[in-house]
Amino acid sequence: DIEARHKEELKRREEQDAEQNDRFQKLVDERQRNRVALEAAEKKAQAVVAKAEAEARLEREAEERREREAAEEAARLEREAEERRQQGEASRTFVEDAGRGDLKKVALALALGVDPNGPRDENRYTALIWASRYGRTKIVGP
Repeated sequence: DIEARHKEELKRREEQDAEQNDRFQKLVDERQRNRVALEAAEKKAQAVVAKAEAEARLEREAEERREREAAEEAARLEREAEERRQQGEASRTFVEDAGRGDLKKVALALALGVDPNGPRDENRYTALIWASRYGRTKIVGP
């Protein structure tokens, strides 16, 4: 009878040990699955962060490019405005300069793009008319 109880006790302990081993193995397996899932999530998070950083870098570069292009455009427009201002001043004085025979100013005005037949004084006389009237042969030509 003692031997039978002892065998039963051993069998019960073996069953408990087997159950504990099964539970332990399940915990180990679950822990391993969790570790793999965590590593995959970390890799995915790193990829998301890297993508976001790359997009932010590209956006910064694009913004810098837009700012640079805007500055270049502003400088170009400023140069054009200055050229138009100079041309406008040259146009206003072109007729007078031709009448006075100021070859350097007439040449500068032409270099700035003043139309030799365009500017006229209040009498609608062109620079050529005034230069001819005052005998400015260097302006009129032979």
